[in-house]
Amino acid sequence: MIVITVSLGAACLLGVGFVAQQHAAYREPLEEMLHARLLLNLMRMPLWLTGLGLMVCGQILGAIALRGANVSLAALPVVVVAAALVCYGLRRSLKIKAIMLAAAGVLYGLQDVLTRGSLLTLDSGLSVLATWQLYALPSVAVVGLLLNQSAFDAAPLQISLPATTVAEPICGIVLGVAIFAERLLVTPAALAGEVAGLVAMVAGIVILGRSPYLAKPAQPALQGRRGEER
Repeated sequence: MIVITVSLGAACLLGVGFVAQQHAAYREPLEEMLHARLLLNLMRMPLWLTGLGLMVCGQILGAIALRGANVSLAALPVVVVAAALVCYGLRRSLKIKAIMLAAAGVLYGLQDVLTRGSLLTLDSGLSVLATWQLYALPSVAVVGLLLNQSAFDAAPLQISLPATTVAEPICGIVLGVAIFAERLLVTPAALAGEVAGLVAMVAGIVILGRSPYLAKPAQPALQGRRGEER
């Protein structure tokens, strides 16, 4: 029960954090997509920083809810998948590009596992400095953040968020089954709960995407460029 409560809390923090980040990132010009200056500009926005803080808290709670395991075998395939999605998206239209960049949020799934591994080694004192997870975590986090914010910059919430929302748990499920030797529940009650959660997730994204508070501010020149690329 505690694990479920912690997981729900993590999901709520992640959801609110993503919405705040998208609302800030979508105001940035397309030229900053996949450039470090996008993150530098966003770091000066209180709304984005609040969203980032909520997301980090959600990821830490999610990591606490995970079981510890050796993730070295899973890290490379996840990174390869993320890189493939980015390379594919860069050659496509703006909407597809946004979806592919958001799908590269599989790095967030890996980041959750690395965070969990780092938290577990804190009990060992200074030995945490000798673990590779501690040094891989910042790199994965920064790259995942840049990809995600670029997706938020490229397209509205209803286009950019679903891919991230789906990619992260799928990555976690795959890691759990293939590396952690966990088993999926396929009982009628479990399947019903999963379907209900999926429906609620889609409905929430649609409702949020239609909110006037998430509309892009009046920037005629920028809107014209976005319209032409779409």
